[in-house]
Amino acid sequence: MSIAAKFRFIKPRKHIPNMLSLSRVLLGALFFILFRRGTPVNAAICLGIIVAGMITDYLDGALARRNNLVTMAGKWIDPLSDFSFFFCVYLTFYTVSLMPLILLVLFLLREISMYTVVRPLYIKRQMDPAAKTPGKLKTVFQNTGVSIITALAILHHLELLSFATLRAVSVPMLSLMVAASLGSMYWYVKPLIGQEGENRQSKKTRKQLLVIVIYTVIPLLIVYCLYSYITASVYGIQMQIYGTYVLFNFLYHGLLILGSLIVAKEFRLETTGKTLNRINLPLFLSFLRICSVPTLIFLFVSIEQINASVAVVPLLGFLFLTDLLDGLLARSLQQTTRIGRILDPAGDYLLILGISWVFFLIEFIPIWLFIVVLVRLLVQAIGIITLYFLRGYSYLKLSFLGKASVFTVFTIYGIELLEYLGVPGLSQPTVIRVLEILASAIVGISLLEKAISLRRSFANALRELGKENSGNP
Repeated sequence: MSIAAKFRFIKPRKHIPNMLSLSRVLLGALFFILFRRGTPVNAAICLGIIVAGMITDYLDGALARRNNLVTMAGKWIDPLSDFSFFFCVYLTFYTVSLMPLILLVLFLLREISMYTVVRPLYIKRQMDPAAKTPGKLKTVFQNTGVSIITALAILHHLELLSFATLRAVSVPMLSLMVAASLGSMYWYVKPLIGQEGENRQSKKTRKQLLVIVIYTVIPLLIVYCLYSYITASVYGIQMQIYGTYVLFNFLYHGLLILGSLIVAKEFRLETTGKTLNRINLPLFLSFLRICSVPTLIFLFVSIEQINASVAVVPLLGFLFLTDLLDGLLARSLQQTTRIGRILDPAGDYLLILGISWVFFLIEFIPIWLFIVVLVRLLVQAIGIITLYFLRGYSYLKLSFLGKASVFTVFTIYGIELLEYLGVPGLSQPTVIRVLEILASAIVGISLLEKAISLRRSFANALRELGKENSGNP
């Protein structure tokens, strides 16, 4: 038998399809680094990166099917890798003014909804979470679109095409790509419509919950919009920027209300299990913090135009104070709630995500720290949310290292802000860089611990689910 014939009988290792999928995460990061350097060679390499991404996207599924290596993990990793790759590409286009912010936000909202709601519901209802045909066509459309834009960027860097022409082509094309991405959700949501979920509360209880959440969220939305409007007026921030913030703020709070309804059964006291008929003080403080995310993003984006020590620092100090008080008050007043234990870390993670993104864009933090924090947040969010929909509230567990990583990130971001404000003793770049390295090390260790913990939790959850499905005690 020839060597080639023997080689055909050698099955690839079982992890190769998933490794091919995960390689797209690295390809996306490489695209981000190279494209922003603005040379013809780097743009050409980026075009090759897109082609490499398409090849790995084809090979991972083909190898998995051909060698009977299709797994539930693979069905999650493949689309998640696609999302990571296109997020890096879209973020790159946004940073070089080829993509409007609203398109990037819509893309993120679509993907966040898919991985925090739609796919977990597929698993809970024992449906196949793999990518559907419209989703695959959407990916092909995206690959084609970004390839054309990157090819035109090569011409621009060769001075054969003006930037105005490049942008005039890019914005409509990216708009169509994001619209196709949003439209493809219909085929994912459709199978879920009409299916009955478990442990649903009565319509009356859900209506009551909707009222109390709206009465809490809407006033906070108005207060934050007014605060931002006053800041914009005092410091002369363009109303176009403020209008974009208001639009994003409304979308964010709408998703917050929707998310509250999805976890409606958790609006009850931990001690008695009684359903809440109002938002108590500790829970209100949690809502106060989680509703602040768009406003903080707006303030940090405009930090060069405002007096940060007046408009930002007091608000941040107040929000950090609420983070300390909500838990203390809940325990001292015996008002601990299940939803409070969800909102408290969720608020922290959303704040970290929003501030990390802006700090990276305004070059407060290096790209490697941003990537470490972002990966840690994605692993935490996708893992915990999936476990929640799979097995419920009992699997929502926080670790000491997880809390330490949150504290570390808030601390280093606070130091970065104080350095920007010129606080004495924090103007040494070497000191700041050492602190950034220490912070990324702590977050990295926390990421490893969370990955191991999630692997163990998923094994237990799937084992319990298998016993239930087979009817074993």
